[in-house]
Amino acid sequence: MKPVTAFSLVVIAVLATVVVEETRIKKLQQELLDLRALRAAESRTPAAASSPSESPAETPAAAPAESHAPAPSTDEAAPLPPRQLPPDYPEPAVDRIRQLALGDRANLYLELGLTSREQAYLEDVIAEWKSTRTRLCGEWLQATTEERAARMQEIQQIEEAAMDTLRAFFGEGEEFPRVMNHLAAQPEREMVRQMTPLMDAKGIALERAKEEQLIEALFRLRDVVGGIDWSSPAALEFMADGTARDRFTASWQKASEALPDLLKTFLSTDEAAAVVEARESLRDGMLEALPAPPAQ
Repeated sequence: MKPVTAFSLVVIAVLATVVVEETRIKKLQQELLDLRALRAAESRTPAAASSPSESPAETPAAAPAESHAPAPSTDEAAPLPPRQLPPDYPEPAVDRIRQLALGDRANLYLELGLTSREQAYLEDVIAEWKSTRTRLCGEWLQATTEERAARMQEIQQIEEAAMDTLRAFFGEGEEFPRVMNHLAAQPEREMVRQMTPLMDAKGIALERAKEEQLIEALFRLRDVVGGIDWSSPAALEFMADGTARDRFTASWQKASEALPDLLKTFLSTDEAAAVVEARESLRDGMLEALPAPPAQ
């Protein structure tokens, strides 16, 4: 299998969506509706209602926001204040809002209190970043040795640009690293999604909290054993030199050996066994998606 074809297959596998259970969809949609109702109620509450005795001189607390307004610039626009969108960014349509409510980051966005417009903006930024990166990675695999340095520089530039955009949106604080951690664990999130129907067939259904713990455990385990996100630029050298399958097999085996003890810390015996079995059932398909070593 050609490396560029294999890379495309890995990306397709990572982006594959398994049907979500109806009960989870309804629960997620209800959480979204509840949050919007809460935000709407808060916006209708008068800002000065808490202290009628306050003098008018104490009320201009919102004035500093004006200092964040973009100043006239001769070359490029000043960065937007945190949580401020481009003025011309549109409100998402109803279908887009439904799509956001069922997305991988829906729960995270709810916890962060993002509006539908803010969610749509972030998803557009992330989608553009990932799409451009995938295209450049494919070009890197097809490029000559001399051309690859320039392609890798382009990849690094779009990575930095995406980070700058996300960091500017969230500003200083815990939100940006939290979102980045969520994005970094996407391979494990996709894996758990594919494992879910296999565990369901065994009569095992993890509640949301345990599912998130499982994703986090698999993500941390990947880091400990030196695993790779095979849809990322880190995989390119292994795909190009024919060692991708060997690297995958070695890190998978290390993770398999450590996983049972890790699962015992938050899953029951039956749940842990179902997770191990479901994960192992995905191994061959993931291995076949990677390029085979060159023929001798």
